[in-house]
Amino acid sequence: MLSSQSDFDAAESAHRETVHDLRNLFTVIVCARRLLGKDRASERREDLLATIEDAAFRGSQLTTNLLARDVQETAQIVDVGARLAGVAPLLLALADPRIEVRG
Repeated sequence: MLSSQSDFDAAESAHRETVHDLRNLFTVIVCARRLLGKDRASERREDLLATIEDAAFRGSQLTTNLLARDVQETAQIVDVGARLAGVAPLLLALADPRIEVRG
């Protein structure tokens, strides 16, 4: 049970952040699908397919975590570098071929 309004607010904030992350993954999937539909012979096709697969996998993990989340869990450490690395395939697919994305 949550012991105070601040605990409730923190839990609500963590929940909203997870739902926001999930919505972002769906956006990645839709974007990549639209790019694939525009040019079926694209050199970036494999990158886009990998991006869709990765986003679907991460979405599955997020929903599993969301369903299993303990109500009292209010804080989470986030590795921003890992999250950005996760969208690197989409960045590469969208970027000019001369642009290099490094981890």
